[in-house]
Amino acid sequence: TFLLEGCEQNITFIAGGTGIAPMVSFIRTLRREGCDKDIWLFYSTRKEEDMAYRKEFEEYAKENKKFHYIPSCTRACENWKGRRERVTEFLHEYITTDRPCYICGPPAMDQAVKDKLREIGVSEKNIHVEKWG
Repeated sequence: TFLLEGCEQNITFIAGGTGIAPMVSFIRTLRREGCDKDIWLFYSTRKEEDMAYRKEFEEYAKENKKFHYIPSCTRACENWKGRRERVTEFLHEYITTDRPCYICGPPAMDQAVKDKLREIGVSEKNIHVEKWG
């Protein structure tokens, strides 16, 4: 179990499938509290129709330029306009090493994301994993 450490610095959330559930709670809390830091949400599902809370995140990204929503569908239909890779294949394009990263998804994804964050240079103290499922 992990706890959100507040809105003192920029935050990254990385979720896969139903692992989005704890992230929704965190993001809603930060939104309600008027967090003025950059919040990054990377959310990966196999198919577009599996993507929970999509409209909510898209609306929040439109109203708050500091909320960055990066969805990815690894088995997306032809008209999907977003990312199609696994999160680990493009995290390096966005991640900086100075912010806490909260991860929740299937165990194999959690491990792959942790390994990628370490490779990028994120310190252990900034990697938080929620065991899910």
